[in-house]
Amino acid sequence: MGVNRSEAGFTLIELMVVVAVIGIVSVLAIPSMGDMIKEYKLRSGCRAVVSSLQNLKLRAIKENARTVMIIDPVLDIYTTFVDNSPRNWALDLPELISKTNVRDEGLEISSNFGSNTFGFDNRGFLEPITGGEIILTKDATRSKKIVLNTLGNIRVE
Repeated sequence: MGVNRSEAGFTLIELMVVVAVIGIVSVLAIPSMGDMIKEYKLRSGCRAVVSSLQNLKLRAIKENARTVMIIDPVLDIYTTFVDNSPRNWALDLPELISKTNVRDEGLEISSNFGSNTFGFDNRGFLEPITGGEIILTKDATRSKKIVLNTLGNIRVE
């Protein structure tokens, strides 16, 4: 029972139809893939900032010291440090925990804290006591807010 040569395999037209269908599906999927990547980078950046804030809060309690975050909206950098000696809200060399540039991910960072400087006291409460928000923005179209209240609670909106 041999198979006739004309009956074996795919024809050139069948292959071209499959390639055309794959091409059409790809063209439709690429724009939504770009939006998905932008949203992923924004969520990823937001998670990194929240993680830094939680680490800062725990470190303040653990070391019985004030910890501080300074946000530089011009350079899109946030710096975290332990403000232990002297307690001056300024970064002195041995105090640095981390310095993170969110611009590497295509993000912008800002806050509504007066001087873009805030921290946690040795009980994990927010200083200054008013609370505030950190805003991460991607391409001026998408943004996420990280809200901090006076008790040191952190939530994402």
